[in-house]
Amino acid sequence: MHRSAGVFGFDILWYKGKDLKDLPLTERRMILENILPQQESILISQDFHTSGSEFLEAAKKMGLEGIMAKKKDSQYHKKNRTKDWLKIKANKRQEVVIGGFTINDDSNKLFSIMLVGVYEGKKLIYTGKVGTGFNAKMQKEMMEQFKPLITDKVPFAEEPDVNNPSRFRPNPPHATVTWLKPELIGEVSYTEMTTDGVMRHPSFEGMRDDKKANTVVLEKEAETKNVVVDDTIIKPRGNSKRKSLLNPTEATQVNKVNRHELKFTNLNKIFWPDDKITKRDLINYYYQVAL
Repeated sequence: MHRSAGVFGFDILWYKGKDLKDLPLTERRMILENILPQQESILISQDFHTSGSEFLEAAKKMGLEGIMAKKKDSQYHKKNRTKDWLKIKANKRQEVVIGGFTINDDSNKLFSIMLVGVYEGKKLIYTGKVGTGFNAKMQKEMMEQFKPLITDKVPFAEEPDVNNPSRFRPNPPHATVTWLKPELIGEVSYTEMTTDGVMRHPSFEGMRDDKKANTVVLEKEAETKNVVVDDTIIKPRGNSKRKSLLNPTEATQVNKVNRHELKFTNLNKIFWPDDKITKRDLINYYYQVAL
């Protein structure tokens, strides 16, 4: 059970001295539904039999952390991890400036976490620690980029206390900090931004080298209707005079591109049913914008 506005039950493992963990999830929930008291303060968590991808999109729109996907016939595994139950996070993405790294006292890694932030005007504002998403090989490559930027100066507007306990990690290991000149950019995924401006569950996704660090700011989500300026999803950029590569009728066509003869098949296949956009439309779009 978990507590929110009341108590919610989502599974039952024992009943009247019997171990129910080997029963399928559907049977366990049926037992739970039959014995759960009919009270407003005690509820059973609702399950949804629907498309996982559609349900995840709905969770994102509602601002939820994610969804739990469970096989209906799954047993309850007490100690070992199982792919029968999946926690799927509705993560967000954000570019960040790397302002330092730490090494835990008991660690043999090149570094334990990265300290990252974003710019507000000319100030680098701390947004949290990133300690997952990189392996030993990646750390070695990243450390080569870190070394020339090591500095005694704290790059953040306010120095973060990396050894300060938090509600997410009440007993953190003691760590030694190394500051970096704020020149490197990484990209992270995370679940949400807390009220004090720190990312929850950030994970490293990769380095960026296509922009300047001082242009990295906190990204804000926009409604789709504010981003899409018209109803045309596939539209060539600019006023391209280039003709389409494929004709609008034949499902299979052969064309020469850069002196190479290419065969295009199944061109009438619908990729986006709502807008009736076909494989042919997509290839013609790529051809027209590739100038």
